[in-house]
Amino acid sequence: SKTTVKGFIKRMSRWSTIRWRLNPLAYPGEILLNPMGAGLLCALSGFPAGWCLTWAISLTLFRDLVALALLRPDKNLFVAVLLGPLKDFLCVGIWLTAPFTRHVRWRNKQVRVSAGSRLYAGAPPSGER
Repeated sequence: SKTTVKGFIKRMSRWSTIRWRLNPLAYPGEILLNPMGAGLLCALSGFPAGWCLTWAISLTLFRDLVALALLRPDKNLFVAVLLGPLKDFLCVGIWLTAPFTRHVRWRNKQVRVSAGSRLYAGAPPSGER
């Protein structure tokens, strides 16, 4: 089945929010797993922004080419590879919003994500955040 951009954003937002609630101390480190996030941090730490962006895009393209060659060698996914950097930039934005989001849509229902990634249909029990 094909994933729409809207569906991708919803899924990534849901998982980012759940991961943030599961372990807020580890969540900030996840940005380093995304080449675009690492490139952004590289630029913010004083390295030349052009170099950081080139490095991040190159790493993203290489990662996606290798993954697709290994996992889908029978498919011509050239466009998907070229869209990889855009997808990773989008993921950085989603990553930034997770600490400010408490509700997600799960199986067509709005639920509140609480500490430890507990899901509640309504307000969580007292004492939960």
